[in-house]
Amino acid sequence: MIISEFSSGHLTGDDQIAYWEDVGARSAMAARLTPVAGDGLTAHCRILDLGRLQVFVQSYPALSAHRSATMVRQSDPEVLHLWLTAGGGLSISQGREELTVAEGDFVVYDSSGPLRGRHTPSEQAGASLMIQVPRAELPLPPAALGPARPTRICGRTGVGALLGSHVRELASRTEEFAGSGSPFLGDATLSLVTGALARTRGVETRRLPEPARQSVLRECVKRFIGNHLGDPELTPARIAAAHHISLRYLHKLFEDEDHTVADRIRTLRLRMIRHDLSDPALAARPVYRVAARWGLTDPTYASKAFRATFGLTPSEHRRRVLGSRVVR
Repeated sequence: MIISEFSSGHLTGDDQIAYWEDVGARSAMAARLTPVAGDGLTAHCRILDLGRLQVFVQSYPALSAHRSATMVRQSDPEVLHLWLTAGGGLSISQGREELTVAEGDFVVYDSSGPLRGRHTPSEQAGASLMIQVPRAELPLPPAALGPARPTRICGRTGVGALLGSHVRELASRTEEFAGSGSPFLGDATLSLVTGALARTRGVETRRLPEPARQSVLRECVKRFIGNHLGDPELTPARIAAAHHISLRYLHKLFEDEDHTVADRIRTLRLRMIRHDLSDPALAARPVYRVAARWGLTDPTYASKAFRATFGLTPSEHRRRVLGSRVVR
């Protein structure tokens, strides 16, 4: 992952505006920016380059933006932007449509058409997040990608919620991912973007090209597993039923992965148990309760699986990490 940082804190007034217009033209698309307060544009942006797409972590004051037809003719990178608002609101007018979204939702807009936008963050807002993806990278029919128009993606349910959670995690763990994992992270992000856009723009997932459909389903399954690790009844069969696919097809989704679905569930559970056993705040919690929290309700099996994976029993690991803080 390549990380680029931009800040206008070293400038003032109109120089800040000119600086951000130049950054936008070079990294995203050209637009005229007008701060609502009218006294400069103090802002910060971190760009995470994942190869096939980019993620922007942005902090801006209230502003309006205008991308004219002339700007589109002069330069069109042919990208879609999916802007996730962390607080306040975002309004986009493009083509004959105008759309306003609130905190937690995505708004999608297109570099290939003139647009007007207004971003009004709340006082408590965190950084806004934006995904930039070339239209050529999206395995969607042309009718689903054009003409340029704004689209809302709900960030609280379905694939939109998975995408929102994924991009927030990317933004919060940037340093951890830096220098490695870019192709994998880019592919995972693109899969979720494809799934969210397909649902929002009326393309049934089953009509996607098979590689794209498998990729979207695989990311949804991974997120489902992560969200249900504490359920002792979490099994491949239940996962397949929850995603309306056969057990055979579920296994096919993961045939090129290093682990089977069952192995993935067990490995993630054991990692979470190890994490909790290393937490001083949980030192008084019995080992069997820690294991049960993550779906392993058989203490004997949990201990054997933990030792086979990490080379020592859960109690030994806890004593090694916490020492005298362990409550006997």
